[in-house]
Amino acid sequence: MPRRVLFTGGHRGIGRAIAEGLIAKGLGLTIGARNLADGESTADQIGADAITLDVLTLPDVDLPRGYDILINNAGILLETPIFADPEGFHTSMDAMGTGP
Repeated sequence: MPRRVLFTGGHRGIGRAIAEGLIAKGLGLTIGARNLADGESTADQIGADAITLDVLTLPDVDLPRGYDILINNAGILLETPIFADPEGFHTSMDAMGTGP
């Protein structure tokens, strides 16, 4: 059985490229995305699974068991510079560090 990867934010950009590489190496991959339709669209194209997953609400999420690897690529794109908006800064840090 292949090793299983839970990959947050693996549905676009660099995350998608990495996801494709992991699948090419024979790993089983599940994309965790806030918007399930976005995750499923990429998952269908690259041969992965998708689940709804928002790292900012992890205490409320019942994550499936059985993953060997977690890759946290989730991020928040702000409209203001990250250091100019204290609330935005904390939201970004929660998504990239505290949540996972």
